[in-house]
Amino acid sequence: MINLLPMEEKKKLRDGYRMLVLAVSLPMLSSVLVVALLTLFPSFVLTLSNYEKILNDSKSSEAVTKQAQEQEMKDTVKSVNLKLAILRSASSEIKASAFFEQILRNRSEGVFITALSYEKSPGGTLLSKRNTTPSGPVIALSGYAEKRDDLLSFVSNLKKIKGFSSVDLPISSLVSESDLPYSLNIAVSK
Repeated sequence: MINLLPMEEKKKLRDGYRMLVLAVSLPMLSSVLVVALLTLFPSFVLTLSNYEKILNDSKSSEAVTKQAQEQEMKDTVKSVNLKLAILRSASSEIKASAFFEQILRNRSEGVFITALSYEKSPGGTLLSKRNTTPSGPVIALSGYAEKRDDLLSFVSNLKKIKGFSSVDLPISSLVSESDLPYSLNIAVSK
């Protein structure tokens, strides 16, 4: 086969062919790239919106967690304060056992105690029969005494105790001379 084209022309044809291939393949390649980007764009937008949503959710959950922690701390502080208030009130409460010991120590010979009760609430049922409302707790005491003088001595000893604001002995308890059943109402001062 005879080569009719000189080398320069062949080279020009080859370069022209290459330019033609390049001119056709570049737009094809760019159109493929545009189509690929267009197909990936919705995914990118969804991912971006999900990222922002997750970021906002994490911020709100952090805020909720902080609020929950603050509320838990407040509840703990309230609980501790309530327990402290209970402990303070328990330490400042009047001890009934101390009054019972004083009553038993001041009991006269011939005076016997059969019942002893302590009512914390003021204005309770112990003195309500006589329309007397004590300002503090009330101790009710009942029993019998061998002699009237023993009972009067016992009542006078109770009146001398500092923690008692009043000692009430009904007159009906002094009717007989011996074997006297009695009931006392003792108002405890705060």
